[in-house]
Amino acid sequence: MKYLFSIVLSIFFIGMGQAQNISGYFKDIAKKDLSAITEKFSEDMEVCVNDSQEFMDKAEAIAAVKSFLNEIEPISGSELHQGSSKTKTSQYRVGQLKSAKGNFRVFIYIEGEKDDFEIVGLLFNPE
Repeated sequence: MKYLFSIVLSIFFIGMGQAQNISGYFKDIAKKDLSAITEKFSEDMEVCVNDSQEFMDKAEAIAAVKSFLNEIEPISGSELHQGSSKTKTSQYRVGQLKSAKGNFRVFIYIEGEKDDFEIVGLLFNPE
């Protein structure tokens, strides 16, 4: 029985760690930690900055996000809400990014399973 409890507890904490990693993206964005936020970018993804919404390859997406973050000078970021599809193969996260140039609502769209996911959309909209 102890063994079974240990397994269940381990699975729970592994799952919580994964959820925490995705939630941590908002803080990584605020810190402009490009290696952390772009690690799971899809090879083709949607990036929206203000009114510009484009599908880009990974290199273009990294350059666009880097340029935007350098322009707005982020101060802090936090997750506000999350959800997933009925099949649990896609999910979204909504957060707020405070910056020297105003506040932004951030949407992160994710596809895949908990252990094998990729970011397919990253949108920054002024509040």
